Amino acid sequence: MSIKRLFPVAVSLLLAATMVVACAAPAAAPTAAPVQKPADTAVPAKPAAKPYIPVISKGFQHQFWQAVKAGSLKAAADLNVDITFEGPETEAMVDKQMEMLQTAIDKKPAAICFAAVDSKAAIPLLQKAKAANIPVIGFDSGVDSDIPVTTAATTTLERRPRLPTKWLN
Repeated sequence: MSIKRLFPVAVSLLLAATMVVACAAPAAAPTAAPVQKPADTAVPAKPAAKPYIPVISKGFQHQFWQAVKAGSLKAAADLNVDITFEGPETEAMVDKQMEMLQTAIDKKPAAICFAAVDSKAAIPLLQKAKAANIPVIGFDSGVDSDIPVTTAATTTLERRPRLPTKWLN
């Protein structure tokens, strides 16, 4: 899946999660056409793997993060992407969140949605993600870096981040 096509999916997933609203319309999943073998035997093509997007929050136990998780799962189903939702047990566990971020980067996901517990501590790993061409979408809090392609940190639709038009085509 191309970055141009993936970015709106990731941002839609993020916005749905942070605002706990469903996306306006689910993305249509492309269908694979059968591949013809030289003889008369037709074998269907392997379906393309769903894009994988880890959602790494500041936690998971608080009611807010449970709402974010529910929105993320709904958006993932609507947009036909695989996600994981994880966060440290408390917002004081910076090292644990950095381990989660490193693990996510190692899996080479299509994008990463990330709410930083400590925005400065995350910078080296965000640089690794950028070097690996993994778009990072920040949510709930910013990161002291220009690496995230966008950050959604508002709860009102009127103040939602505007997507650069180059990502919408």
